[in-house]
Amino acid sequence: MRPLIAALAATALVGLGPATTAFAAAEDTGPTADEAVTSAVRWLARRQQPDGGFDGFLAGAGTPDVVLALAESAQTEQAWGNRPALERVESEVSEDGNTPLDAVRRIARRVDDPQVTARLITRVALPVGLEAGEEGPLGDLTGSARDWLEDEDTPFGSRIELAIALVAAGAELPEGLVDEIVAAQQENGGWNAEGDAQADTVDLVTTGAAVDLLALVGADTTSGAIPAAMAFVGETRDRSGAWPDTHGDRSASATAGAIRAIQADGHDPAGSCWLSEVGVDADATAPVPALIALQHEDGSFDGDNPVRVTSDAVHALSGRWLPLGRAGDACAPESGGLPFAPSLIVLAAIGVVGVGGGVRIMRGGSAAS
Repeated sequence: MRPLIAALAATALVGLGPATTAFAAAEDTGPTADEAVTSAVRWLARRQQPDGGFDGFLAGAGTPDVVLALAESAQTEQAWGNRPALERVESEVSEDGNTPLDAVRRIARRVDDPQVTARLITRVALPVGLEAGEEGPLGDLTGSARDWLEDEDTPFGSRIELAIALVAAGAELPEGLVDEIVAAQQENGGWNAEGDAQADTVDLVTTGAAVDLLALVGADTTSGAIPAAMAFVGETRDRSGAWPDTHGDRSASATAGAIRAIQADGHDPAGSCWLSEVGVDADATAPVPALIALQHEDGSFDGDNPVRVTSDAVHALSGRWLPLGRAGDACAPESGGLPFAPSLIVLAAIGVVGVGGGVRIMRGGSAAS
């Protein structure tokens, strides 16, 4: 069975994400997406702590996203490769001889946060090919995710990410959860981290995650929640082509969240089709160059947690992994884009491909520590 799943994944994942060079094609000036990713990953690598991770005081606050950024930087083919992802992550060794996965194992043993639990699945286990369930080297992450979703006190934004993690890992969602998330959509088409449908907050991070989830579960992209969300995305973009955070300031995280929504809806963010479909004037810098324009010379991006924000930017600029939910092409291909809508079976298979090799490396690291 496992060889069959691996074969299906290897075949169907071809074209899963457009190459970063396709993103850069729309603009002839400034760094390309590839160059921006390389600079950002170099900056992230310099932030590594002696334990192998990239966190300060809060365990798990940045390490899972940096792991994914490292994994994304190693991709050279259209189809996602678990093996190069794992090898790239394991090659980042701290001054004390620890790798990011050494830090991840420690985080997984003591994690008590729903957002970190979700990110250990979607940013670590699945992209490097590790089992996310009870047989995996990081413990029963999917079981923990289900427990968090059963807790009514789990924050709304975390509920969205937990739901994405479960579906991507091939697990079932609690009954009614998707309806709960749709019901929390604001009248303006967006979502906010509190899940308050009566608010009119401009929150592209939560909105991007919500569109990702809806695309992942196969929601209608022609009517209902997703078109309303895309209109919100188009209308909240500023003249620079970037998006504001909840305080109204131009933000790399918000812009990355908007790109996540655009891709989840089946569009190429380097093109203009997504704008014309929602009736917004295309006379502004395209989203990817606008995001690159927010990058500092040292490769970093500003935010409350620069490590997380810079990693978010890498995810958006790479276009390789997130969003995990991707609708079929909404327009004729522009400069890349997806030739198909991946099925949930394929998404579940992501977590299986490369599990054997990944677990051997993880266990070898555990034995050495």
